Amino acid sequence: LFAALGQDPASLPEGMGARARHAELMRARLGELYGVDLSGVSESQMLDSIEYFLFPNACFFPGISIPLIYRFRPLDVDHCVHEIMLLRPIPKGTPPPAPAPVIKLGINDSYTTVPEFAATGLAYVLDQDTANFYRQRAGMQASRKRGQTLGNYQEVRIRHLHRRLDEYLERDANAMLASDD
Repeated sequence: LFAALGQDPASLPEGMGARARHAELMRARLGELYGVDLSGVSESQMLDSIEYFLFPNACFFPGISIPLIYRFRPLDVDHCVHEIMLLRPIPKGTPPPAPAPVIKLGINDSYTTVPEFAATGLAYVLDQDTANFYRQRAGMQASRKRGQTLGNYQEVRIRHLHRRLDEYLERDANAMLASDD
């Protein structure tokens, strides 16, 4: 496991787990890179890709190694803007940096052209996600079946989102009808 994490197995201290040691090394490396003390950050926050969804259109990954925010803004029925924000810890007592400039990419552009993503290796993951978005949209438009079939586990949040949207829209439509009476 330690080797799969990109580490030399011979450097794993006796009695220490691969995950704990890898988190320790990440704390030291990223703490030095960002000039912050990460000694109190849990293994999970250091290593895991935890995703929180904020209704109706944002996903937060609050870990240290993948500190992303995804936000989706609709343009029309078939298109949206997919914004990705990369957040980094800042040293205590340091004022927050100015907002980063907006970098616009098209559906066929690679995230490897964005130095902040290319430097972390995230560019390749984001390129995969973008390719998946394109294929999903193409598949939905090509299907004769009305609607989508969603998986029971991985896509439960999508199903939940659409149920909430339906509830809100129905409530608002009923309120509008009641006010017309």
